[in-house]
Amino acid sequence: MVQNTPDGRLFLNYARFPLASIEPEETGFDVTLRDLRFPAGDTSVEDILLEAHFDANSQMTGQRLRFASLAHHRQ
Repeated sequence: MVQNTPDGRLFLNYARFPLASIEPEETGFDVTLRDLRFPAGDTSVEDILLEAHFDANSQMTGQRLRFASLAHHRQ
C-alpha cells in the first residue's frame, strides 16, 4: 500500500536496500521504511525515512518523508 503513494514511490526509487519495520500502536500500527545503506543512528542528510500510520482496519491515515536525524522528534 505504501509503495503505491507518491511518497512511497519516491522513497523506493531512492533507496537501494529498503527495509520496513512495523510497530504496534494503540490505534493501529506504524510502518517505517529505511535504506540499509545507512546505519542506525546515521545523521547524514542523505538518510531519509518514510513513515506511515495505519488504523486498526489497516487503512493508511497518514505518511511523511523525513530525515532520519529528525526521526526522534516525532509529533
